[in-house]
Amino acid sequence: MNTYLVTFSGKKGHTNASPMERVKAESEYKAVEIATQKVLRFANGMYKDFNLQVKSVKKV
Repeated sequence: MNTYLVTFSGKKGHTNASPMERVKAESEYKAVEIATQKVLRFANGMYKDFNLQVKSVKKV
């Protein structure tokens, strides 16, 4: 089990967002899946309209 730092990048109107999430997972693919779910649930779906894309996945 490794720890990954997944960084997202997105924009909604004139507002930019770069949420990051640290997750433990078996692979990078699984880390992105878990981090995406966590970010989309954050603050009652605050980032759901931001058209987020994965910017980077780093093993920490």
